[in-house]
Amino acid sequence: GSCFGAQAKEEDCCNSCEEVREAYRAKGWALSDPDSIDQCKREGFLQSIKDEAGEGCNIYG
Repeated sequence: GSCFGAQAKEEDCCNSCEEVREAYRAKGWALSDPDSIDQCKREGFLQSIKDEAGEGCNIYG
């Protein structure tokens, strides 16, 4: 699939959301709208982020 312009070489491709995210990271680009990336939409990436909202560590002493 497409790397949406972030591929290192013209022939590179990104078949998963993680590969697109890694290509963006390598370029120093932010992935501001994961829903516009076919791979991320297909894999439900944005929904998984929303599902984790409010998650975190609770430390009691």
